[in-house]
Amino acid sequence: MEYLVTMTTHVPDGTPDQVVDEIRAREAAQSRELAAAGHLLRLWRPPLRPGEWRSLRSGGFVTSDLERYSPQRLVLQGPLSTIRWTFAAATCSIDLYWFAPPGLQRGPGRPPCRWQHRFSLTVVGGFASRGHVFSVIAGYAASREGQLVRAALADGRTWIYQVQNGAWLFAVQRCGDFTGTALRSVQEIAAPAGPVTARLRVPAARHLPGAAGCAS
Repeated sequence: MEYLVTMTTHVPDGTPDQVVDEIRAREAAQSRELAAAGHLLRLWRPPLRPGEWRSLRSGGFVTSDLERYSPQRLVLQGPLSTIRWTFAAATCSIDLYWFAPPGLQRGPGRPPCRWQHRFSLTVVGGFASRGHVFSVIAGYAASREGQLVRAALADGRTWIYQVQNGAWLFAVQRCGDFTGTALRSVQEIAAPAGPVTARLRVPAARHLPGAAGCAS
């Protein structure tokens, strides 16, 4: 027998972004544990209103959920059932795929990039797509599992991702605050509030579409 459960989270005004990030990281880890045990079969993040998704309304990190991973690729959906992001090791690239209507945009390919037991930033790119402009980055952590990676924007906002098979990926929606949503750094951390074990600066992406790619 299956059950459909609805959960709404209310974040009090003034809650620091770091606290929200820690909660989201714990929720994501718990969801993966429940899925592995067979207790969580499907997970949706519903729109605020028909056709409207919070993570694409304004500039900032795109909320993503794990779809699948392997040594060959890391696949995320963000928002769920709206966009699929694929980091492929064979081409060292990130692809964007819209679910409805279907549409695929491939990032520029390069020689293969594999996990090499060290923290690395291997892909820096971007897309102009359907009235949105996205910055995307991906790379590898020093450990295949249990590691966390935190990305920081120019406006100080951060987001934490739990590494899957050594790989990580972040997508940022730039429209609404093109300057403030520029990616500045990625950090490898052992725990949400733990010390930084490695830090890399995020260089500007070549050929990144400008704010003119945003829908008016």
